[in-house]
Amino acid sequence: MLVTNQGPSTATELTISEDLDILTSGVSIAGITPDQGVYNKAVWTLPSLPAGTTASKTVSLSEQ
Repeated sequence: MLVTNQGPSTATELTISEDLDILTSGVSIAGITPDQGVYNKAVWTLPSLPAGTTASKTVSLSEQ
């Protein structure tokens, strides 16, 4: 997942939530790693994102 701030100023206190219950039966989340900010209980929080920059989060899935 990518989040891009197209400006013109720094975005602050970003909160991005998601519904993790949409996964197909037999698929589970193996890990979620943001390149910045904090991810906890389906909420990704970014304290700030300067104009013209992008933050990313990697979601790894596994088959059960």
